[in-house]
Amino acid sequence: MTRVLGGVAALLAERRLRVDVDGRPVVLIAADDAFVAYSALCPHRGGPLHAGSVLEGVIVCPWHRSVFRLIDGARVAGPSGCPVKAFTVIVDGDDLVVGPTEKIGPTEKIGPTEKKKMT
Repeated sequence: MTRVLGGVAALLAERRLRVDVDGRPVVLIAADDAFVAYSALCPHRGGPLHAGSVLEGVIVCPWHRSVFRLIDGARVAGPSGCPVKAFTVIVDGDDLVVGPTEKIGPTEKIGPTEKKKMT
């Protein structure tokens, strides 16, 4: 797990952050009412997905225009033959905790007395 100190405020301000999770490049994105995390490298040819355009619920790889849904990482269009690898994101106060294990699912929020799924 990687803790991004002050990650919630930073991600809300920037809308996207590139971090390393156990030596792997990951892009964090503020998508609608959840935070999502995916490999920062496009599965097609390793393009810099973290530098891609984010619009209308998708991220577009700047190299060959593969398009992936923000909600689950599924490929929507383009030459990539597979989805982008997703990571778990947990909100802990103002910090983000990003899991090293690829997992598709919603953001979890941990408060002082509660743990709930954000949808």
